[in-house]
Amino acid sequence: GVVKNNLEAEKWLLKAASQDYVISQTVLGLLYIEEKEYQMAFFWLKKAADKNDDIAQYELGKMYLKGNGVEIAYDKTEEWFKRASEGEKAPLLNFMARDLCEEGIKLDLAKKFVEKALYIQPNNGDYVNTLGWILFKQNEYNQALEQLLKASSLNPDSPEIKDHLGDAYLALGERGKAKEAWQKALDLATDNDSKSKIQEKLDKL
Repeated sequence: GVVKNNLEAEKWLLKAASQDYVISQTVLGLLYIEEKEYQMAFFWLKKAADKNDDIAQYELGKMYLKGNGVEIAYDKTEEWFKRASEGEKAPLLNFMARDLCEEGIKLDLAKKFVEKALYIQPNNGDYVNTLGWILFKQNEYNQALEQLLKASSLNPDSPEIKDHLGDAYLALGERGKAKEAWQKALDLATDNDSKSKIQEKLDKL
């Protein structure tokens, strides 16, 4: 089973990590996060992060963001996220931007990260969506709508983008367009949690 496989993986990873293989240290840290053994996760991720592994740096920043095994410390999140951003990996930049946006903190930094990601991959609908959602959180509704419409044309089958579009339309007083966007989001959504959240918005219109 999974537990047995994880134990087997852990044994080999520990051996490699103890010999200072950075990738093994990061993967071991991720395995411990999955098992919610945060102290061990922190120990190995810190080792890899100090050797400039950007994934480990990102995961450490996220631990401080969520308070997993450490006290929430947004300054530490910023410090590790900034170090991780130096690797200029577009998906990682987008993850960091999304994480900050979801927590509603350091939105200017989140915007810088996703703009950097978009400089690398300008037509990535997920990244454009992140930028649009950050602008929405900054109450820049017209700019948000512009980016979310672009994201929607790039990723027409994304329920999340349609959901965000609905929020932007409603913030601008366009109730009819909000309803249309949310209805599309509802049709595209596959998980029940998303469906019920979207349905709730439609019921309140």
